[in-house]
Amino acid sequence: MKGVAFFGIIIFLGGGALIGSLANPGVQNALDDFIMAIINNFKNVIVEGNECLGIPPLDPLFIPGFPLNITTALLKMRGDISNIDSTGLRTLEVTSLSCNIITLSVQLVMDMPAFHIGGLYNVDGLAAIIFPIYGNGPFSLDLGNFKISGQGQLGARLNGSLYMRQLDFTMEMETMAIRFEGLLGGGELGEVLNQIINEMGLTVYNQVRAILHDTLMRVMLDFINFSLKDVLLADIIGGIIQPPGPDPGPGCGSTPAMAF
Repeated sequence: MKGVAFFGIIIFLGGGALIGSLANPGVQNALDDFIMAIINNFKNVIVEGNECLGIPPLDPLFIPGFPLNITTALLKMRGDISNIDSTGLRTLEVTSLSCNIITLSVQLVMDMPAFHIGGLYNVDGLAAIIFPIYGNGPFSLDLGNFKISGQGQLGARLNGSLYMRQLDFTMEMETMAIRFEGLLGGGELGEVLNQIINEMGLTVYNQVRAILHDTLMRVMLDFINFSLKDVLLADIIGGIIQPPGPDPGPGCGSTPAMAF
């Protein structure tokens, strides 16, 4: 299907003359700049939401509670996490973006300097088989140098109009600081207590990361397709249409482009 669509674009844009123009760095840069501008405008959606697309503000991002079940050689613990919110998405910055105008693939990297997760926990269990572990109260989980790498695939219809047909992310963090208020142990647990905290923090992080991944992928895909709904690849290449400027978001009255 991708080959058929791209073949249609070649016909639409003038056949063999297009092949030479695609090798021009200026043509590549035009598409890069256009997609970069759309993703930068997505930061407004993070802060303000977008009523037309049914997207609420994402910073803070409220996350449903979930059960906590940890079983390791040193720790068995059950409980739950609730009243979760996270802040920091508004600090998201695109640090690199490149589009391949032949394959219509997109590679991007986004950084979040700091990402905070907070909420309530309630747990009980055993450490080292015999030491009771229990506690409830607020917790905080702070992530540093959070990096999001994205891979996308643009599509082009036979009339030359663009859409983002696929988008996915991988997420990594460099540092993690965890605090569970009221977490108690029997005696001087020392390193065991640190292990408990790390296991709990990693479990919470992995759960939140999965929700963040799905949320970010869905709303960014909707926003990009909304922004591309009237955009022709030929207009970008020819310089007829310029990258969108800073804007709170697209107005109502249109629907997002369908992703095939």
